[in-house]
Amino acid sequence: MAHIRLQRTQPNYNPNLVHVLHGLDADLIMLALATHEAHFHILREEVLFGRRGAEAAEKRKNHSGFADE
Repeated sequence: MAHIRLQRTQPNYNPNLVHVLHGLDADLIMLALATHEAHFHILREEVLFGRRGAEAAEKRKNHSGFADE
């Protein structure tokens, strides 16, 4: 967040700059709102537990092409 605040103080700051934040923490939404930036995107992953999570992880692994032979 300090990086974004520092950028805003620069004289050549572009207010249409797009920011992307990645993480699993729900507080990211509040941080994004606190910046008052117009173009702020949050990327979050779906976390699945138990059998569904294992099946989803296997499916992603096979789909990615990085499955062990």
